[in-house]
Parts: sequence; structure tokens; C-alpha cells
Amino acid sequence: MLTVPSVNNSVNNYVQRHRNLSLLFLVAFAVLLLIVSNQVKDFSDFPSSRSIPFLDWIDPAFNWIKDVFDFLFDAVKASLNFVIDKFEAFLLWLPWLVLVVGTFLLSVGLAGMRVAIFSVVGFSFMGLVGMWDQTLSTLALMAVTVAVIVVVAIPIGILASRSDAFEAAIRPLLDTMQTMPFFAYLIPAVFLFGLGGAATVAATMVYALPPGIRLTNLGIRQVSRETIEVARSFGSTSLQTLMKVQLPLALPSIMMGINQVIMMALSSVVLASLIGAGGLGQEVRRGLARFEMGQALEGGLGILFLAIIFDRLSQGLIKKDSHSVIQQERRFILLEIYNSVSQTIADGLAMGLAFIIKVINKRDTTATVQPFFRRHAFFFTSIVVLLILLGIHLYIKDFGEFPWHLSFKEHVNGFVLWVSRTFGGITDFLSYTIRDYLLDPVDNLLQGISPWPPFLDFLPWPGLPWPVIVVVVGALARLMAGWRVGLFAVLGLLFMGFQGEAAKAGFNMWEVTMTTLAQVIVATFLAVLIAIPLGTLAALSDFFERIIRPVLDAMQTIPIFIYLIPVVMLFGVGLVSGIIATVVYSIPPAVRLTNLGIREVSPEVIEAARSMGSTPLQVLYKIQFPLAMPSIMMGINQTIMMVLAMVIIAALVGVTGLGEEILFAKTRVEIGTGLGAGLGIVFMAMLMDRMIQGWAQKRETALKLIQ
Repeated sequence: MLTVPSVNNSVNNYVQRHRNLSLLFLVAFAVLLLIVSNQVKDFSDFPSSRSIPFLDWIDPAFNWIKDVFDFLFDAVKASLNFVIDKFEAFLLWLPWLVLVVGTFLLSVGLAGMRVAIFSVVGFSFMGLVGMWDQTLSTLALMAVTVAVIVVVAIPIGILASRSDAFEAAIRPLLDTMQTMPFFAYLIPAVFLFGLGGAATVAATMVYALPPGIRLTNLGIRQVSRETIEVARSFGSTSLQTLMKVQLPLALPSIMMGINQVIMMALSSVVLASLIGAGGLGQEVRRGLARFEMGQALEGGLGILFLAIIFDRLSQGLIKKDSHSVIQQERRFILLEIYNSVSQTIADGLAMGLAFIIKVINKRDTTATVQPFFRRHAFFFTSIVVLLILLGIHLYIKDFGEFPWHLSFKEHVNGFVLWVSRTFGGITDFLSYTIRDYLLDPVDNLLQGISPWPPFLDFLPWPGLPWPVIVVVVGALARLMAGWRVGLFAVLGLLFMGFQGEAAKAGFNMWEVTMTTLAQVIVATFLAVLIAIPLGTLAALSDFFERIIRPVLDAMQTIPIFIYLIPVVMLFGVGLVSGIIATVVYSIPPAVRLTNLGIREVSPEVIEAARSMGSTPLQVLYKIQFPLAMPSIMMGINQTIMMVLAMVIIAALVGVTGLGEEILFAKTRVEIGTGLGAGLGIVFMAMLMDRMIQGWAQKRETALKLIQ
């Protein structure tokens, strides 16, 4: 009679044998396909006679939609452009001093004096380099965009929180929306709304909507059932419970969603300039296009300042109210004086309002009004100060335009020229190495061409034919995450392969997808090669972690396209520059999660290993790395997602593949081509995400069973 442990061992042995047989069968089948491809029939390209030009069917569908609903799109376009133009005109009308002081006071009230000083420095920088008007144009566009997204996202998030069926229905749509590159949304937005602000709002709304919906849904669902039951027991209706209980308690999560919306909207500023949006993004794009790195750097730093300012302000709004922040800033004497004066001004405003109410309604409301004004004394005093400044500007002294100017673009251009002359040999060597020994071999391997570098081109292996790629990827997906993911991999690859050459696009979907996949593989390999050692060192050294933490924070705050500027300064425009920028951009999550995974390994397990005589290196490789592997793999997963996002952006500096096709499709206004290339990115992102998450879950389950 078998005992329980013996049954478990038998099952585990059967599973292991089954897995080994599956891998053996996979290798044998792949080798057979390679032999057939080399000796019998060439499978390097999909059969063109069996292509299904799905991409060519999309453009007629959008033409029909535009013809039927043209009046609606025109109305939305006119409304959005009107609001954007009026708000931009209002910001340009306000004197610079009012905006700077207003930003300072708002920052003090929400996030403290340090953020306030940084905000003043940021806005002053934009004025100094002569980009004040461009900054206000970007602010107006982003404000309207974020407002529209919030108005749409919160009701949808509320519906998702109240209906599991609705949440399940929109989840795959949100996954696709969040994974699809922003490039792909520009083309239908231009087709439906024309060039300008309305198209930017429409494209950004689709791109940045998912986090607003997801975090609204999450925040409401996290409200405890006990709290809801208490509200209902007091007779609250469903609507009252939502408005007075669930939404207030879910507000931190909702605000975090708005924070993510703001960051994603700012990240699209440069790309939005491709469809007529002005502002700082246009300055960056022009600088990159003309190779004037000084202009691109000034515009990029302006966007960086805006991103950091908005991030800190929105986080301050989540964590604290203005009263608590002011109370913590007592160490600043001037602020303490301002706070004392604000109490007096608040009392005066309260008495004035109470007097007006008493004259109208014959009722004394001082006891009700005064506590409210005292609670928000800083806010009301700031309004009074700004009105006084505005009155001085209008009736006493015109502040005019920003009074100081200090541009460094010429110095940057000269520095770029010096760097290219001084370090040209090193950068050329790195470019040559990455291109000839990494990018080209992997790309050729996936295209069915000889992958060997020049000095090994005599070797016979010609590369992987498409049936081998489909089978191998499908089998790996099956082993890592189950048969559903494996089937998804096979169907997705076949779908892209049988697109053939779209009639209008003139590019082969399979070839372009394999080119992008090669770039993702190389960029991920380089990023992981750098990130894992850094994360390990951070886990083993508290001092190094303290040093690297602010660097990682800054890297994750910087908008995605800013990484292109210094890399182009060093390596010029081209494929390698895009790959290097992608590597740098995608490092932080792998570093963080490697550090976290190693640090979370139980000290008792480490002590047990050391007591058995293991050296620190043996403990690291045989204990800490295996136990931290689920966390490390999730970091690699996040790195891959960031690589996919950046590879598309890198098309601006000459990276080929799906991103380049989307960029060309935008120029030709070919919606089918752009969406098809975007779907290729979505497919790769979803497949890699599901495969790594499936493997990490299996690994985590196995570790729990062992422990």
C-alpha cells in the first residue's frame, strides 16, 4: 500500500518524465523541420498565396464610420479645440509672476516647501530658456486632456466595480488599450478629428484611460463589506452609499489613477507633436529631427520638470491635506508668518461672508462659517494674494513677459560636436559590436537567414524557418503557462504571418514583427545583464541601495522620450541609439525587484545554509537566487514591457520594425497598417507577460510546497 509521500513522489516523477519527454519531442520536431526546410522545401517565408490581408479591410471600415458619424466627430472636434484654445489664451493672459507664485503656494499647500522650491525652479527654467509660451501651451493641452479622461474613466470604473460581468467584459479591452503603442492611436485620431488639439486629446484619452478605470474600480472594491453594511443598516440607498461611503474611502486609489493618467498624458507630449500639437513636445521633436541637441534638451528638461512637479503635487494630494502639510513646515519662518497672517485674513473673510448672509437672510452664521475658513485659511489667503498680484499687473505695473533669458543650446550643440570628435572611436566600436554581433545575428536567425557574424559565415546553419518559430514559441508558452497561452501564441504568430504583404502598406508583417522581436530580445538581454548585478549588489549592500534608490526614482519619473536625447548626443541617429536608449530606460524594474526578491529571503534559511558551511557566494547562488527567482522574473517581465514601449518610441531616431511602420502609416494616414503593426506589439507584450507570469506562479507554488 502506497503512503502519501510515495504517491506524491510518484506523481512528481511522472510529471518530470512527462516534461522531459515533451522537451525531447520538441527538440526532435524542431530539428526535423530544420532538415525539411534545408533539404526539401524552403520555409523561410510564409506562403504568399495563402495570405489574408486583414489590414487592408480596416481602412474601408473607418471610411464608413467617418461618413456616417462625420457630424458627431466635427462637433467633438470643434468643442475640444474651443476649450483648448480658450484655456491656453487664459494662461497666456495671466502674468508670469501670478503663475509662478500660484504654483509655489499650491506646492506648499499640497507637498511642502521642498516641492514648492523645485516648482519655482522648474517654471523659472522654462522662462529663462524662452519656452514660457510653449510650456503654457502644453499645460493647456494636458489639463483639458486629463479632465476629459477623468470625466470618462471614473463613471466606467464605478460601473466596473458594481458589475463583475462588466468588469470581465472590459478587462481584455483595457489590456489592449494599455499595451497598444501610442503611435497606433495617432492615425485613427487624425483621420477622424484632423490635425491639432482634438486629435491629441482623443489619442491620449484612449492611451491613458485604462489606469483611471482600473484604479477607480480597485479602490471601490477594496472598501470593506462591513462598512457598506453599516451604511445600509442606517437606511442609505445604493447611490448614497456610493457617494458618501465608497467614493470617499476609495479616493486615494482614484487619485493614484489620476496620477498615472497625468504621467501617461505627459509621456505622449512629443509624439502628439507629430499630429500638430504644439508646446514643448514640438521643440523636442524639432531638435531631434535637426540634430540640434541643445533645443531638444531644453524642451526635454521642460517636460521633465512638468512631470516631476505634477507627480509630486498629485502624490501630495493623495497623502495629505494642505492643513497638515502647513503644520509640518513650521521650521520655515516666512511660511510660519504667512500662516499666521492667513488666519487673520480667514477670520476677516468669514466675518464678511457672515455679514452678507445676515443682511440677506437675517440669520447669524458666524459660528458655522468661521471654522471652515480657518480650516482652509492658507487656501483663501493664497487666492487673495494672487488677486492682489493680478490687480497690480492690470492697474499699477505691467509685469510683462518673463524678464530674464539664459539659453544654453549653443553650448550643448558645441559639447555634442566635441563628444562626437573625442569619443567617436569608442561609440563607433560599441555601435559596431551591438549591431554586427547581437542585433543582426538575432534578426537573421528569426528571418531564416544565416545568423553567423562575418568571421563565421562559413557555418552551414541557415536560420530558423517560420514553422520552427511557431512550434517552438507555442511549445515554450505551453510549458511555461499552460495550453491556453500556447494556443494563443500559435494563433497569434499564424495571424501575423498570413497577413502577407498588405496591399497599401507594402511591407511584410512577419518580417517586420521578427525584426522587432529581435530588437526586444537583444535589448532585454542587455538590460538584464546590467540590472541583475546591480540589483544583487543593492540587496547585499545597504549603502549601495541608498545611493542607487534616488537614481532609479529619477529614471522612472523621466518621460520615455527624454532618454533619446543623451544617447543621440553620443551615438547619433540610428538603430543602435534606439537600442541603447531602450536598455537604459528599461533597467529600473529589474534592479528593484531583484533587490526586493533577494532581501525577502528568510534570514533563517540563510543562517541554516551558513551553519552548514556554505560560503557567501554559495548562499547567493544556491539559496537566495533560487528563492528570489519569482520576484526576479517579474522584474524581467516589467523590463520586457518597458522595452516594447521604448522600441516603438525609438522609431523617431531610426529604429526599424513595427514602430517604423506605425510612423510611416501615420504619414500616409493608413489606419489598417498602423493598427496592424500596433496589434503586433500588443501580441508580443501579452504573450511574454502571460508566459513569464505563468512560469513565476508555478515557481512560487513550488517554493511554497518546499517550504
